[in-house]
Amino acid sequence: MSSTRQILVLVAASLLVLLLGLLGLELVFGGWLRGGSWSEVDRLNVVRERSVVYDVRRIYGPDAAPVRYTRDRYGLRGSCVDPAQVRLVTLGGSTTDQVYVSDGQTWQDRLQAHMTQAHGGGPWCIANAGVDGHSSFGHIAALERWLPLVPGLRPEYVLLYIGVNDAALRTERAPSDLRADEPAGWLARLKRAVNDNSALLRLARRALAARADAPLFAAHKLIFPTDSDYTSTAPAADIAPLVAASSEAFRERLRRLLQLIEARGAKPVCVSQPSLIYRRHGDAWRGIPDVFTYQGRKFNGLDYRLAILSLNEVMAQECPAAGGHYIDLEGAGFEPSHFYDCVHMNASGATRVGDLLAEAFRLQGIGGLRPVATGSRP
Repeated sequence: MSSTRQILVLVAASLLVLLLGLLGLELVFGGWLRGGSWSEVDRLNVVRERSVVYDVRRIYGPDAAPVRYTRDRYGLRGSCVDPAQVRLVTLGGSTTDQVYVSDGQTWQDRLQAHMTQAHGGGPWCIANAGVDGHSSFGHIAALERWLPLVPGLRPEYVLLYIGVNDAALRTERAPSDLRADEPAGWLARLKRAVNDNSALLRLARRALAARADAPLFAAHKLIFPTDSDYTSTAPAADIAPLVAASSEAFRERLRRLLQLIEARGAKPVCVSQPSLIYRRHGDAWRGIPDVFTYQGRKFNGLDYRLAILSLNEVMAQECPAAGGHYIDLEGAGFEPSHFYDCVHMNASGATRVGDLLAEAFRLQGIGGLRPVATGSRP
């Protein structure tokens, strides 16, 4: 056999091994064999049946220990084994998901420990249904398409830790919420099958998304602002009508969320979120520049502040009106040491969130606790 033919045979054999390996990866990690209603859930970017150990040294520093992140077969995170035992489900985006906070250290774990203790040691189960990148569009889809598929899941409460992604003047569904429906036709169906089921394509999308012009607060990088970073001293001149329109659209989506929660026999608990995107300097507020992009324009931290405060006010109005509760953590006085970037918290921040939520539950009588008479509620 000539040397040229030997090389061709070697190349062909290597390609065959590579193709078989890629096929194996697709069958194991893709959605080709799942089918049914759960294939719809994959379009929501829900991670299921995964236990991953992350190297988080690029986030927490060179001495950081690895973080374990686990999702069960239904896509839920937490220590609850039986969905029928879940008393509270949390919905939100990456600040609810907490992909870089280890199992057992999330704010849901901390709140669950408080509630279990308050109930005399009996289990008070909390399931984390946060999905990285979800806005209120994704939360609606989760309540419509995902959570009804979980057998026995009938929580008493649904906690909405939301607003961070919507505050970027979100007016339409994004691929991080739910991929758009494809047109009819065999080619479109083939494209949709690949989009919905290919593990390699999903990995490529995530790699490209990390390089895209995403909001500053969606980066999951060690972006720790110092005083010198807060250079924005005024919001955009035309931000008010944009915020007003965005808030009213959010109000309609929130009402839909509240309707879906009520339909499941649960009560809503709406919670505002803190961040480092803006800070008070003396008597004035200052923000980080270039926080998010909307219609091709850059907006700063003070624009974001007006937007998130407006969304929080919507929640403060709508959630109690629907028979639920509102808890304000935006103004709860978190320290920079609680964050690893502008919005995402480390384990110490998650502990503080869990502690504050437990206190608010006690004051407002949430979860079967006796309400405490007080002039001010968290």
